[in-house]
Amino acid sequence: MDFVSDTEFIFGDSIRTISQSPDRVHVEFTESGPREFALVIGADGLHSNVRAIAFGDESRFVRDLGLYLCMYTVPNYLKLDRTEVQYSELGRVAAIWSSRGDASVKACFGFVAPCVIDLRNRAQQQQVLTSAYQGIGWEVPTLLGMMSTASDYYFDAAAQIRMDRWSQGRVVLVGDAGYCASPMSGQGASLALIGAYVLAGELAAASGAYRPHFSNMKR
Repeated sequence: MDFVSDTEFIFGDSIRTISQSPDRVHVEFTESGPREFALVIGADGLHSNVRAIAFGDESRFVRDLGLYLCMYTVPNYLKLDRTEVQYSELGRVAAIWSSRGDASVKACFGFVAPCVIDLRNRAQQQQVLTSAYQGIGWEVPTLLGMMSTASDYYFDAAAQIRMDRWSQGRVVLVGDAGYCASPMSGQGASLALIGAYVLAGELAAASGAYRPHFSNMKR
């Protein structure tokens, strides 16, 4: 944030409603007062709140790939350095990967579950994950033993977002909010950065005339 000028950051809040007029977008927040903007750009991920408000229910756009993913940080007890090690068999994968010289690494799991898992219920997630990997040796028991005390924790369904278009009036989506290729692709950050870069360049070149560029944002 030290490198961004003339920008306001608001934390601990989310958008509640979006309404559009010919020249502005009126936004109401859950905590802050209402605001008006020239454009609203949703870059809020696979389960985008902006997309749900402006385009409709998530179920219209999500393509479930049949897998669940879990990731959390553990100590680098294997002394890995820019290395990934993996156990893989049909229906379940476990991996550990590190970046350069880190004291911690990421434990990753991808598996097929016999039931639908509540993405808001961490206790159920951990129970199903532990059951899914029961009987596997390798580093899996050690990694599972560290799960409950991990400082961070990510769990979600492996899914894609497919939309015919990424704009609705003065609202537009970038990154996983509009075109998630799935976390399994490893391309989420790259696609988001490229999409935002191209969009910003086009808007700057057009002096903010958004309509021609938004109308071309189609799959």
